[in-house]
Amino acid sequence: MIIRVLILLVLLGACSGGGMSLSVEIAGCTAKMSWTVPTQRVNGAPFTKDEIQYFDLFIGVASDMYYREIRVADPTLRKWDEPNIRSGLNYFTMTLTDTQDIESGRAVSESKTAGTQCIGG
Repeated sequence: MIIRVLILLVLLGACSGGGMSLSVEIAGCTAKMSWTVPTQRVNGAPFTKDEIQYFDLFIGVASDMYYREIRVADPTLRKWDEPNIRSGLNYFTMTLTDTQDIESGRAVSESKTAGTQCIGG
């Protein structure tokens, strides 16, 4: 079963409104995440892909209780498959940190359900 969710990120720190979004598909017990990056900072200045240092992806049991944080150190990656997520309701979000160590705000979490065959099911 594949569940698709689109999370539009409202970034409060490093970047904003230039189109960053996170898309998540749950296939079995694997979260397949992909994202686009912003093209603009909150002050309207251009933001380029060369300014990305890394991404942090979060998976949790509540919008403020994340059981897994994944650091994606390669700034050129735009997708990540994370196996063995928990059964039941999972919350997904991400942040971006730029080369000046400024981290964006977290997105408002979206939730999706993984099957009972997953961890804890």
